[in-house]
Amino acid sequence: MIGSRTGLGLLSLLIFLGLTLLYITSVKSSPVKSFPVKRGYVLDREGNPLILTKESYRAYLLLNGKSFLGDDLSPTIRKYLKHGINLPNRGLILLGEDLSLEEIKILKEEKNVIIERGLERKAVYQELIPLLGRVYHKEGISGLEKVFDDYLRDGHSLKTTLDPTLLKRVFTFAKKTREVEEVLVVNNEGEILAFYSLHENPFFEKTFLISPELFPYEIKELVWDLGWLKVERENNYLRITPLHLVYGELRRKFGNTSKLTLIFKASSPETPQIRTAKEDLKKEYPLKEDILTLPSYGRNLHLISGKDKIILLVSNSSEGEKYLSEIKTYGLLP
Repeated sequence: MIGSRTGLGLLSLLIFLGLTLLYITSVKSSPVKSFPVKRGYVLDREGNPLILTKESYRAYLLLNGKSFLGDDLSPTIRKYLKHGINLPNRGLILLGEDLSLEEIKILKEEKNVIIERGLERKAVYQELIPLLGRVYHKEGISGLEKVFDDYLRDGHSLKTTLDPTLLKRVFTFAKKTREVEEVLVVNNEGEILAFYSLHENPFFEKTFLISPELFPYEIKELVWDLGWLKVERENNYLRITPLHLVYGELRRKFGNTSKLTLIFKASSPETPQIRTAKEDLKKEYPLKEDILTLPSYGRNLHLISGKDKIILLVSNSSEGEKYLSEIKTYGLLP
């Protein structure tokens, strides 16, 4: 009897050890559940952030059946109530959003206060938002944020061709020259170096009709990092965008291999840089100005083609000649 009990106990011990080993093995081999990845940064060509994700905090007051008349509320809570002190019996009342850590620390000590932590997408320069894009409910809905949504969601950073020094010069120039609403600067390699816009949607993507004589470029479409823009023919006119003017001038100067890009591509054998033809090196490109009036939008386009950059200006002024000296003063052209 004792022997059978001993054998049964030994068997139970072996089963227990076996199950324990199986449990340990299964736990070690199971993937660890990862937390959501913070959205990647959008950087300029030197690695400085243009768009980043920061923590944001909101605070709510929980009303659970008691009507507050004011005396029951602490002075801390009272100063956040913008709609008076006559509150409903139940529900959540927003006390504040985009609160500082100091405010959150104080509000945490209050009764019936709920703190909500979130992640907010912020652009370093508001004037770049039409180009870089926006995020709504963790999803890119415009610009680079939309085109590269999956890439940024995975936590990867996106490096652009935008030059931080030239960006500051463009911002200063545009704000001092009040009638300028949008500026786009492209170098001879087709890289977008600077951008400035007061429009929610980029003006350079708006279409307009133009006489073929004013559009001396042999292009039918433009494919770049933000999409595809086609040149359409309507009766005796062409429907184009201001960006087609920049692209056409770029190809006029450096041939059909020229491309317009906003994403920085490091030099490597797999991604060769655009080279200038030998005969082009001997050419001197004088400043050229073409002024196109768009009566349907009440704006004027100024395309300025220099030796090392192409600049597109959108303004309320038709006096394009004055910009030639101003862009030199602010260092946009040598």
